[in-house]
Amino acid sequence: MGEWVSGFAMHRNTSADWEWGREVYWMAFVAAFPQFPSGDWLDWDPSIELDGSFMQEWLNRQGLEGHEREVREEIWQRFRSQVWARYSVLL
Repeated sequence: MGEWVSGFAMHRNTSADWEWGREVYWMAFVAAFPQFPSGDWLDWDPSIELDGSFMQEWLNRQGLEGHEREVREEIWQRFRSQVWARYSVLL
C-alpha cells in the first residue's frame, strides 16, 4: 500500500487518489502499530506526509486509553467505510 501511495507523491496536491490513499495508508499503519507515535513501529516512506484527517485525529487523541483490539476494530470500520465510499460505485 505504501508503494502505491508513494507512486502518487509527485501529484499529491492535485490527485484525489493521493488524498484517499494517504488516509487509508495511515489507517492501515496505525492498525498495525496502535501505539503510534509512541512505542515501536516501522519507518514509513517520507514522501507520505504525516497528514490527513485520520492522522490529525489520531495524533490529537494520543493519551486516551484504549485496548489494541478496540482500536483496531475502530480503525477497521473506518477503513471499510473509506474503501466502500470510494469503490462501491464499481460494484
